[in-house]
Amino acid sequence: MRIVKKFYSRDPETVLVSRIFDEAIRKSTVPLNFSFLEVELGPGETSVNEDNAKVSIDTGSPLLLEKDRRLARVIVTHELFRLVARKMVDNVPRFIEDVVTGREMVRAGYADDLSYLYFIRMMKNEKLADADALSLNLPWLVFWKTDSFYYDLFRSISKRVAAGEKASRLFNTMKGNLLDKSILENAVKLYKGL
Repeated sequence: MRIVKKFYSRDPETVLVSRIFDEAIRKSTVPLNFSFLEVELGPGETSVNEDNAKVSIDTGSPLLLEKDRRLARVIVTHELFRLVARKMVDNVPRFIEDVVTGREMVRAGYADDLSYLYFIRMMKNEKLADADALSLNLPWLVFWKTDSFYYDLFRSISKRVAAGEKASRLFNTMKGNLLDKSILENAVKLYKGL
């Protein structure tokens, strides 16, 4: 696989993410079956086009400004797994794609790292009551039937925010195997109805 990096700046955050990306690729267990991978360190969109892929990591993200190597590694790994998820479930809403991406990470042994990312995101949200139901329920949906400890933990946190009937129906549907076409189509339909 040929890899090309695009930098929008050479600030410390970008250099850190670039080094962590290099480490992640060398040690990766992510099944990246592409002939060409473009890495964009700056604003952009992760995408897959047949045998080519593009990973975009916004180095201006508040999470990356912390200069936390573990957190940066998890974000990079998450975006690499997003490429895998995009090949499995193309053209779905980002929320559904995030659940598929997270489940693939958990299956590959990244449960602790992923939970670390979710905890940091929750801590950045000062008032859990003000969090939207979707982002607060994402972690437990990822860990559903894959890791009972993290599932129970994130589920107990998400119960603090009422989700509403439509969102609850979406969550119940997403407990299923999202790689099953009928379940995925139903989840997308319910998501669009929110």
